[in-house]
Amino acid sequence: MGQDHIIVTADLAIYSKAQEILWNNPPELANKITMQLGGMHLTMAFIASIGHIFGDGGLINILVESGVYAEGTCRQMLQGKQLNRALRGITLVSDVLSRLFFKALNAWMIEKKMPSLDDSTRERLLNLETIINISSPPSEIKTLVNSFLNDSDWPGVMEEFIEFGCQQSATFKYWWSFIDAANILLKLQRAERNADFSLHLEAVKETLTYLKAGGRNNYAKYTPIYLLDMENLKIKHPQIYQFLEDGNFAVRRTDGRNFNAVASDMALEQTVNKDCKSSGGVIGFTQSEQTLSRWLITRHLMGEYANKTKELITHKMKSCRSYGSTERIREEEDVKKMETLIEETWINPFDPSHFSTDLIHIATGKIASAEVRNSLSNFKEKANSSNEKFAKDRLTFDNVVSFWQPVPRDNLKAFGNDTVGYKKTGKQNYVNSDFMFRRVLCAAQYKDMDFADIMSYELTAVPVSIFHEDGTMRKTAKSDLATKFETYGPTMFESPSEIDSYFIDGMILLQEMNPKSFRTFQELGEVLMNKMIRIFKEHRTCRTISIIFDRYDLENSIKSSERIRRGQHKIGTYSINGSRNVPNYNIFLKSTSNKMSLIKFVTKYFIESHLRLPTNNEIIIAGGLEDAQICVKIHHSGTTEEPHLRCNHEEADTRLILHISTQRNSKIIIKSDDTDVFVLLLYYYWNDDNVRSNTIYMEKGHGTAYTNRRRFVAIHDVARTLKKRTCDGLPAFHVLTGCDTTSSFFKIGKKSAWDIYLKKKGELMSGSVWNGKF
Repeated sequence: MGQDHIIVTADLAIYSKAQEILWNNPPELANKITMQLGGMHLTMAFIASIGHIFGDGGLINILVESGVYAEGTCRQMLQGKQLNRALRGITLVSDVLSRLFFKALNAWMIEKKMPSLDDSTRERLLNLETIINISSPPSEIKTLVNSFLNDSDWPGVMEEFIEFGCQQSATFKYWWSFIDAANILLKLQRAERNADFSLHLEAVKETLTYLKAGGRNNYAKYTPIYLLDMENLKIKHPQIYQFLEDGNFAVRRTDGRNFNAVASDMALEQTVNKDCKSSGGVIGFTQSEQTLSRWLITRHLMGEYANKTKELITHKMKSCRSYGSTERIREEEDVKKMETLIEETWINPFDPSHFSTDLIHIATGKIASAEVRNSLSNFKEKANSSNEKFAKDRLTFDNVVSFWQPVPRDNLKAFGNDTVGYKKTGKQNYVNSDFMFRRVLCAAQYKDMDFADIMSYELTAVPVSIFHEDGTMRKTAKSDLATKFETYGPTMFESPSEIDSYFIDGMILLQEMNPKSFRTFQELGEVLMNKMIRIFKEHRTCRTISIIFDRYDLENSIKSSERIRRGQHKIGTYSINGSRNVPNYNIFLKSTSNKMSLIKFVTKYFIESHLRLPTNNEIIIAGGLEDAQICVKIHHSGTTEEPHLRCNHEEADTRLILHISTQRNSKIIIKSDDTDVFVLLLYYYWNDDNVRSNTIYMEKGHGTAYTNRRRFVAIHDVARTLKKRTCDGLPAFHVLTGCDTTSSFFKIGKKSAWDIYLKKKGELMSGSVWNGKF
């Protein structure tokens, strides 16, 4: 072809192998070939990196919940597929976030009493927008932009706001990184469309950080090679470098237009590969090597024939649709939908009122774990450090590490990896009983040991009668005991009439909520308030409803092991906002942090909705404020604190008894399914005069549209049937046979233990078994 030097463009798979061949210095190829990394494939890898870092952090939610793209399409886009859609989607989200950023910046400047966006500055920006929209020459636009930046204080103020936001908010820093990545993507596209080689190299260099952090290790490994080769062209082959500088690294398929060049590998896909495409491609085409060779050698000719045929029967090529007014209107509508969604429903990451050191998912409100927060907050620094180490160790004359050695990954922890798990601390020792027995038997033969005494102990690390071999406590069905209690008194299926007070175990109230009845947290609060009003209407003589919540703010809780057993360590933490959608409700309630946040939200909602309460009714809430010891009374005219009900109890069980003990000669309903509450009510009925003066019903179960399992157990009747002597020993009996904080005995459930207790209670209560008081 008469060329002494050629440039070959290829995707990474071919590029890496071709470079390996050239590095072996074959004489016939010496100084004759320069490899160029395909711009389209590099862009796809870069988009996949953006998807890996930001996809599960809210980027997918923005694109899907705004209705711009379907979820399946969106996930494919962020894997580096469907290139045009991915470019459009990322550009739209970047536009939305940039608008939110500038709104927040302007508000922050006003708050700090800085000169905000005045009319003169606004007019200059509008003029600049008009000049850009009428496709003015790039040189003119560049001059106007530079003039605005040089004459304005905004660049310095912007830098100050960005620094402030990144320091104060992990969420701000995360999404500012996305805008930075989107700008690099746009720079890549601009360099190709304008065939600007210098800008292309600058943009490719900036992609390295995200390629490394996004897990594109091979691109992060070979992209520096590509940049070095391009720089070396200036010295070794200046005429080739000038050829690329003149815009020939990209391809213009249509003459006489600006901003229409594409990367050479994309041009290849759009022309030869597209025209030569056959159903099935090479896979399964033929088993004959000769046939395959003929097809490969002639496919470009066949493609040219196909293309010429199409030109004969089709119209002229249309201009790019993105320049049309319809497309611009559609894009503006999509941007508005996303902007409204984030501002009205989600968290605006740039709003200073939402700043937090936690990294928060802007769509779901989920709070990232410390590991994920640290990883996503520092991924750029870590990636840059890895890239610098790679270049220093492998791309210098005195290589410390061979280029061919595997490159360690950065192992970025993104939101999608945030599955919080419980890890046992310390070494776990499991004792083999057979091995232990053999050792004891051998020792007994040579030592003066009482073998009978030794064998009286269990040859295990823990007593298997009350613990599993992994050290966790054995548990029994506590509800069996409550079922037994119900047989000692009458059970009603209709609510008692003319009650004075209604007490509710707060977590029972939240757990029995039907997730289908609400969509957002605001709707959840409204459903609960409607339920309280409905109770007042159902029981017209009831003046007070008391809602008692457990406390979850204690670092060292006696129920820690029980919560671990129930799997509460595995659930992510969410930030609650009234307009935010409630995640999977049943899973959401398994987290201690989520329970605490929901309790505070519900309490706040009730306080703010006090005007909805009937004039003569009131709601008392304990454990729902920031200081969980405080108890508040909510009535139609406002809120007051109840000092006499302030306490530091962790469990709602005992706090319920405290509230009930303030009642006297009242008719009370207590809504709770907890066996612990049942036990305490029976005990205190005989040991507290105020409690005994009341007529107490325990409401168990709940009703639905199809079934009604709600029943009312007369506590006073059950207590009188069991008598004082039996009830006095119930707390100790319940603890010894297994509750939330103690183990049960192997194969001894509540029913079996209860039968033994009734038979032996005389001996137990007399203290003859315990050498003292039971």
